[in-house]
Formats: sequence, structure tokens, C-alpha cells
Amino acid sequence: MARRIKKFKNPTLPENWYYDFWEKVDFDQSYKDLGDNPHFYADAMRGRIRSTQLRLDEAWVHFDRAQELAVQAEETIPELMRQFALNMYSLDNALKQGVVTDFEFPSFKIPELPDAVLEEYPEVRTAILQRQRSEALLRLHAGDYEIAADIYRDLLGCPLEKPNHIATDMYVGLAACQYNLGRVDEAMKDIQNAGFSILSGEASKLSRGFYSGLLHGLYTYFGEYEEAESWSGYLQSLEMPAASKKLFLQHGELALRRSREESRLVVLQA
Repeated sequence: MARRIKKFKNPTLPENWYYDFWEKVDFDQSYKDLGDNPHFYADAMRGRIRSTQLRLDEAWVHFDRAQELAVQAEETIPELMRQFALNMYSLDNALKQGVVTDFEFPSFKIPELPDAVLEEYPEVRTAILQRQRSEALLRLHAGDYEIAADIYRDLLGCPLEKPNHIATDMYVGLAACQYNLGRVDEAMKDIQNAGFSILSGEASKLSRGFYSGLLHGLYTYFGEYEEAESWSGYLQSLEMPAASKKLFLQHGELALRRSREESRLVVLQA
């Protein structure tokens, strides 16, 4: 797993910060480790941490400041990728606060680039995938289920290598689309595939924690209480701070509460 994280090393953040964030899953410590780093992406990650801690108003303070600083950044490929990540984290935070119908997702167009450039900056390919993934999630929350489902299917079928947590997210998103379209059997199969994908391969500890908490909430919504408890048990078996485990269960509870209130399946992403 360390090899994959190193591949996306970000020189604007402290050395090994990404590895600690994904594998130690100590959010307060990761926040402290950013120190007084003035780069806009450091504020983006502070916002992401607060969003993961469900301190959503505090997250907006960091995201807004990051947006103000980002306009001063150089227009290089790495900086553009960081600006895109900031926009994606902001969308996630907005979706956690409720139904989003007027969120303006910034346009994100990547010019045709030589293979040599794509090899040097593999995060560009990941950004293309993440852009489609975020569009699918936004359409899902807005009730555009058929188009969202088509995007999720296309992403699952594309040959681009996907980190395990992204594949898990796509299965969860597709399951929500299927369920909301009345295709319950297909939805359950996709939920099962989500579980298989997070347990196989090299998923980070943060991803395993987040999606086990989310699956606990989703299976509870379906009335599959034994399966829900098995995911809670899996989460408790992971080596990470108890506060982080509680947060992941709270994300599942948030999805469960929203689903019951809105009479449809609502999901979130890590």
C-alpha cells in the first residue's frame, strides 16, 4: 500500500503525510501535522479532515480559504490537479449537508496530453476518473438515477486501474441508483460487490474503515441486521483510533437517516 501512496506523493505536504493519513487514520494528528503550511492544498486537506469528522461548517472555512489561495497558484498540471481535488472535497462536504440541486461544480477540462506527460503525472488519469465519479454522485443526489447509473457502469467497465476504494464507491453508487429505480435485486448484488472489493486487494485502512461504516448503515436500511453487524464487527477489528471508528459509523448513520427521511437510498463517498 505504501508504494501506491508514494506514487501520488505531494511535495506541498509534509513527508509521509499521505501515508499517515490513509493508514494511521488519526485525523486530529493529521490535522496537527499540517502545521501552518500556507499552501492552498494544505487548507484543502484541513477541510477534508474536518469534513470526514463531520465538522462541516469548519470544513467550509478551510475550503473557502483554499479557493481564495488557489487563484494565486501557478497553472501547472500538479497545481491544477490539486485545485480539482479541492473542488471534489467541497462537493462531498455539500452532499453531506443535504440534498444538492444548485451546487455549481467547476468545469474541469483536461487537454489532450502526450503519453509521456501522462506517465509523468499519473494523477491526471486519476483526476479524469474522479471527475466522472463526482458527476455520478452529484446526479445520484439530484435524482438523475439513470444517467448516474450509466456513468458508474462505464467507470466500472473502463480499463483504467482504480484504487480499491474507488471501485467500492462505484458499486455503492450504482447500488443506490438501482434501488431508487426499483431494481432491488440488482442493488443488493452491487452492495455485495462493494463489500468484496473493499476486502480484496490493497485498500487503505481509511477506505476499509469508511466503507465498513457505510455498509453497516446501508444493510441496516435494507433490514439485513446480521450483515450490518458483521460490518460493524469488521470495523472494530481494524487497528485505528476509537474516535475514527466512531466517525465511520456516524457516516453510515448519516446515510441511514437521510435514506429514511428522503425515502430513497442515499450514499456518501470517502
